[in-house]
Amino acid sequence: PTWSVFPVPAQNELFVQPITALTGKATVKLFNTLGQLQQQSNIELSGTDPVTVPVSTLANGVYMMQLQHNGSVRTLRIQISR
Repeated sequence: PTWSVFPVPAQNELFVQPITALTGKATVKLFNTLGQLQQQSNIELSGTDPVTVPVSTLANGVYMMQLQHNGSVRTLRIQISR
């Protein structure tokens, strides 16, 4: 699936939105530039509605966001800047 993630750069939260309608559970993982898992969230998808992912506990910087849904994995680059 194709995803939209906004805003970039993020401050305290990100919104994850599937471009095509998806339902069910998905996993969002955030890795630092060293590949270390920094945060993992389980989200519930409903159509193309955006889902909030809090990132207020993460330091400023660049992260790789991995989205997993029904065996499909997509990785996107995000930035946190306050």
